[in-house]
Amino acid sequence: MVDNSLGLQGSRLYDYQVRLESRWTSRLFTVLGGERVELKDAALAGGLPKREIDSNRAMAAVNAIVTKQLGFFLRYLYSDAEGSGGVFDGLSVPRVPDHVASGGVVWISPLYVKVMLTETYIGEQYIDYSNEEKLSSFWLTSLSASWEPFQKHGFIGLSVNNLFNEDDPAPGRSAYVTLEYRF
Repeated sequence: MVDNSLGLQGSRLYDYQVRLESRWTSRLFTVLGGERVELKDAALAGGLPKREIDSNRAMAAVNAIVTKQLGFFLRYLYSDAEGSGGVFDGLSVPRVPDHVASGGVVWISPLYVKVMLTETYIGEQYIDYSNEEKLSSFWLTSLSASWEPFQKHGFIGLSVNNLFNEDDPAPGRSAYVTLEYRF
């Protein structure tokens, strides 16, 4: 996916999406999807190179409920993002891996507590527009826990990404706390 923040003032971003969600049984769900993004810069001042980027993505996901409190999921995303004109013609868009796959286990208690453990593979990706430096693929393990008290009006969440703090090229460990109240 081409990040919307890549658009500069005057750029045009076209985003086309299709998604098919299926419920096969009361315990098995699948999703298939596709997306095409086209980013075209306006004429840029200051001698900056004009970018034209096309991105095509395909995704598939399976969610299964194993027991009343336990489930698992598998997701796969294929991306093909490259320059389609100007100085970036034919070059891969930086920070967009070709392959991302993840799988995980989810436990949900009757008291609205949810714990999720996820393992994610992130494929190789270029880190510059000239495609001279490539970041190798890596694995990330993430853990999150949340609680929704007050008849689900409240939300308290804690997430830790890169739980085992694997070294390069993976990003360092990060933790997030989320507090919400819904009216």
